[in-house]
Amino acid sequence: MPKGSALGLAFHFSHAGHFAEVAEVSVDANKKVRVHKVWVVADIGPIVNLSGAENQCQGSVVDAVSTAMGLKITFEKGRVEQTNFDKYPLVRIDKAPDVDVHFVESNYPPTGCGEPAFPPAAPAIANAIFTVTGQRIRTLPFAAEGYTRCRSATLEVGGVLGVAAALVVRVLRERAQGAAAAREQSCRSRRRSRVLWPSPPNRRRHSTGQSGRAWPCRRRSAPCRARGTAGSSSAPGPRRRSLPPRFW
Repeated sequence: MPKGSALGLAFHFSHAGHFAEVAEVSVDANKKVRVHKVWVVADIGPIVNLSGAENQCQGSVVDAVSTAMGLKITFEKGRVEQTNFDKYPLVRIDKAPDVDVHFVESNYPPTGCGEPAFPPAAPAIANAIFTVTGQRIRTLPFAAEGYTRCRSATLEVGGVLGVAAALVVRVLRERAQGAAAAREQSCRSRRRSRVLWPSPPNRRRHSTGQSGRAWPCRRRSAPCRARGTAGSSSAPGPRRRSLPPRFW
């Protein structure tokens, strides 16, 4: 292992499940703790849904890291002081470790796997810290002893890319909003033009020279301007009451 890094092992029997976990941890001179990876081995009998069982163990380990490193509840005059997550810091993705889960194939009576994976995580991390620093931690959370979390190494390397991706998403969102506003304005203009110049119900009357009044259109072609049929001296037909008089 590199200098400042160590492995910690812990085992626990909980909720009728056998769980052993190994945590790879590094500690710097400022007591910044980074949990790189956690291996979980469980014996809970036959596995029905493998992916679901793995996800339960992974979530349980992440919750355990949160509890071990910084979660606490304090009371002042009968009221809880931690009113929101800014004072109750859960582990986020930039500090979450990789979790590798394995199950023992056995005929052990089936049991749950969400809760049993929680207890071994904290002692495994504490044992790794002891191997690096020589200091035993007897208090939860570890922040009471001066140990705090630091970000994942993978996400520190990709931090610049994450910021760039966020900027790209912001630009694309602004462009999409601008395009939506332009489409809305175009639709409003189109509806306004339809009110001013309604479309004729039968466009063939413009070109076939049928008797009757030609309907107005936006292009103002010759049949549209004529009041009667071309070559006919008959008076124009009756007006339609559905259109305003100014269009005639």
